[in-house]
Amino acid sequence: MLGHGGTHLPGKLALSICPHLLHYLAREITCLVVTGTNGKTTSSRMVEQGFKAMNLVYIANRSGANLLPGITAEFVAKSSLRGKLPATHAVIECDEGATAEVCRNLHPVAVLVTNIFNDQLDRYGSTLNILDLIRAGIRNSPGATLCLNADDALVASLSDEASGEVLFYSVEMAFQQGRMPKTTQPPQCLRCGTAYDYTYLTYDHLGDFHCPGCGYHRPDPQVKVTRVVREQNGSLITLVSPDSSEEYYINLPGNYNIYNAVGAATAMMSLGFGKSVISEALGTFKSGFGRMERFTIDNHEIQMILVKNPTGFNQVIDYLGSQSDQGLLAICLNSYSADGTDFSWIGDVHFDLLSQTTYSILISGERNEEILQCLRNAGLSDARLRVITKPADLLTYIMAQDQSVIILPSYTAMLEIRGIMAKRYSLREYWE
Repeated sequence: MLGHGGTHLPGKLALSICPHLLHYLAREITCLVVTGTNGKTTSSRMVEQGFKAMNLVYIANRSGANLLPGITAEFVAKSSLRGKLPATHAVIECDEGATAEVCRNLHPVAVLVTNIFNDQLDRYGSTLNILDLIRAGIRNSPGATLCLNADDALVASLSDEASGEVLFYSVEMAFQQGRMPKTTQPPQCLRCGTAYDYTYLTYDHLGDFHCPGCGYHRPDPQVKVTRVVREQNGSLITLVSPDSSEEYYINLPGNYNIYNAVGAATAMMSLGFGKSVISEALGTFKSGFGRMERFTIDNHEIQMILVKNPTGFNQVIDYLGSQSDQGLLAICLNSYSADGTDFSWIGDVHFDLLSQTTYSILISGERNEEILQCLRNAGLSDARLRVITKPADLLTYIMAQDQSVIILPSYTAMLEIRGIMAKRYSLREYWE
């Protein structure tokens, strides 16, 4: 009614009236919960496309409101005044810190865990704290099928909490041939503290791990990628499962999106979806807002990629280096509460790899001074750098240039930039 796309506040008000409202609304809904550090939104959108292919009536928190109030608001919005829901299914992206309460209320039939990386240190502290938060959610999901990233030693350990079926998924190859990818966190065994050995790494600490101290090792995956052919706007993969070996096209580029796709495919398998549905889901889904989202405005090609932690940022930089059209690159970072107020993570981003590209770099947002210094320290000349403090001015400058642009915003910067774009160019708002 107010035209502001309420996400958190309506759910907060509803829960103040009825604290167990989400439990009541979801009690007859078949729910899949998606959690983890990176890839939640993209993986959820892939599964959502599978729901569409199955002609299911479903609920999804597309706005990205992934705490208990925001998720409650989605269910309230879809219900009648008598609390009846036309939906039969739900795919819910869930913040790691909210997993325990959300799972207790949604009683999911399946939980997909994507990965665990350092993220929002002011909220979570270490990755072990994130692991414990997700572990609590799994304990509150009795009987749920767990879809776990076997290549992540932290995620794989969650199988210890399983009371239902466990489906492990993996990528069976190194992404960067000829050199070991740099990690942002030293991988050490959860059980004895010994540093892992790896047969291969995909990126960061993901790969075929083995502990030489106690023997803990990567579990055998039921679903695995055995072949990857990269294309300009996506990837063609061979996906092997217990029943088949199939080729699927992923309608999104980037190594990390291969993991998102195989995780989503595993979750859809756990729900009984067939290969034709999975193929349509991975090949036709539209990325969530800010997740490699593309716009064409007045003949300007704009791509927006959310960055929020060093692992994700480094993977985006790897993607940038693979692009043939290296025009403008805009980095717009804030450190407000929704972004994470601890900005020290920026020191683990490999900005030096941008020196191997030809992008002209625009710098904006609250932390523009720190980003400028990081780029200078990484060897980029001032001739390639331009500071435009305000996002509104940044967008004005971009539209005056005759170049394609990739925007790398933090969460709050993304909302601000998209809001400006929606008003100026009549785009859909992020909650639509």
